[in-house]
Amino acid sequence: MKSYPEWSKLLPEPGPIDPSILIDPNLTIKLGKELQKRIGTLPRVEVHAFHLEFQPGEIVRMLRVQPQSYSEIARAIRAARTMKLTVRACGQRTGGDTSIYGTTPTVLVDCTQLADSPRMEFVNIHRKGEQEETPGLRVLSGVSINELVTFQLIHKIEIAQSVETTSVWGTVVGAITATTPGLVGPAGGATGGCLSDEVICIRIVDCHGDLITYSSPTELSSALSTLGLLGVVYDVTLRYKPITLTNVNYKFIRWSELCDPNSQLLRDSLANDMFTELIYLPFNSCNVSAEKELTDLNNWDPMNDEVVVRTGQRVIPPDEDPSNPSVSDSKPREQVHLLDPVFGPEPKAFVRTPEKTPWLLASAHHYLRCRFQPNPNSTQFTPWAVNALGKITEPLRQLRFTTECDQQLNEFPNVVSQILELIKELALGGSHKLPNFAVNLGMRIHFTGGTQTGRLLGVGFEPEAESSILAHITFNGITNPGPNTMWTQAATRMTAMILKQLPRCVPQWKTEWHGLELITQRYHEVLSKQVDPLKQLVAIADRDGVFLNELVKSILYTESTFYQNLYRKQRIDALSRL
Repeated sequence: MKSYPEWSKLLPEPGPIDPSILIDPNLTIKLGKELQKRIGTLPRVEVHAFHLEFQPGEIVRMLRVQPQSYSEIARAIRAARTMKLTVRACGQRTGGDTSIYGTTPTVLVDCTQLADSPRMEFVNIHRKGEQEETPGLRVLSGVSINELVTFQLIHKIEIAQSVETTSVWGTVVGAITATTPGLVGPAGGATGGCLSDEVICIRIVDCHGDLITYSSPTELSSALSTLGLLGVVYDVTLRYKPITLTNVNYKFIRWSELCDPNSQLLRDSLANDMFTELIYLPFNSCNVSAEKELTDLNNWDPMNDEVVVRTGQRVIPPDEDPSNPSVSDSKPREQVHLLDPVFGPEPKAFVRTPEKTPWLLASAHHYLRCRFQPNPNSTQFTPWAVNALGKITEPLRQLRFTTECDQQLNEFPNVVSQILELIKELALGGSHKLPNFAVNLGMRIHFTGGTQTGRLLGVGFEPEAESSILAHITFNGITNPGPNTMWTQAATRMTAMILKQLPRCVPQWKTEWHGLELITQRYHEVLSKQVDPLKQLVAIADRDGVFLNELVKSILYTESTFYQNLYRKQRIDALSRL
């Protein structure tokens, strides 16, 4: 594509928008009315409010549409472009973090209500650059993970993926754009290891409202996990194969034993098992015999706590190995509930009596042990085995990071040690002696190999993909609705510690962003050599930056292009006239 530096000089960098314009409570309403006129009857434009986590009581209002068809998506995007607005896609798990989505002159396109038919269908894709057709399952962007799991069981197919820590809430497309891409180990027997690696075709509605198809490996490597920079995803086509069985095993082991340099448990599991997952609920080594406040945690050593090691090994069907006596059918679906739905504790107890969090978590771990230790093995259909997280009553807060480790996991004990030390420091209250139990559902860690797709991951990307292990760390917490000071403090400290102490670690894109400056700086470092192929696609699909907000622009571009500056200047002029 030609560049015109002399044109850029004629159009200086636009100045900031007058803050008084964005504070005007009627601005979003005015924009919504004008946008509705340009769209027509459907989709309906509504005002959507974001609660700012760092400023309790403050909200940012944006426009949102919930199209039910491709034509409605196209109409909304075309109308927003004529008004010079920013367009962003959003989904079920869109929370109060506005940095990823934008500010007032932003239109959110929520595709969870799409009603086009069929929602899922088997198709043959003629991929760009290939002679033969590839069979796949086309999935509409509004399809949930649970719908996909049910479809797999009905049609006896399987789509390879790694353990999904938030699968019970989101959509398939949300998981693809949010999940860190990675490959399972050799025992996985899959081309890929997560939904992103299994995409063979993706169709995206671009800034002109046209449906653009990306299917070549080169295009997919940049078109996936792009924060919506190419447009709004309409559907994806996934590679599939006949359904298999997985033998799921549970082990209860202390952190000190698991992280022992001589321990081979994790190394053997990563080499031989289809998936490896760690589930940790803190304080389970504390001796709390009755429900009471646990005020003395000074002698508590997190390394003495138990962690649940959940692994899965693919069952070889008897017809493939006659000497294998394995069963050929699945047991009833077995879901892992961090909080037992029958015996408790109840989620609201963590909000109502946070000082009792150690006792509550010790009880929750006790019920996990009672359920899985007597019968640690279970044969499950593989889609059930990798989507086994039981739903927790919301609101549930999450922080998600990915760190790169060596194949022998020599660095992993140091990662665990620093995380546990911070959890203990928060629980003790530090110098202020104010205990912070915001991470009250502990953490989950699952492992994959290097990534094939998703250049915006920043770690584990080819060509070093085969020499590294990716540990995906998810911190969980139940809080009261709206902004929560304790969670914000804990999340900010957790983010700062991880990014400062673990140089090969990045936050996942679809997570809460705390410590924006640190996160932006880290992405500047890890994406400096990997983002060019994506920017080349963006230059073709969205020259003006319709889908580009200020945060993403600051990460991906050292300076704005001529057309991005022009579009932003036109937006400022339009807002000033309102």
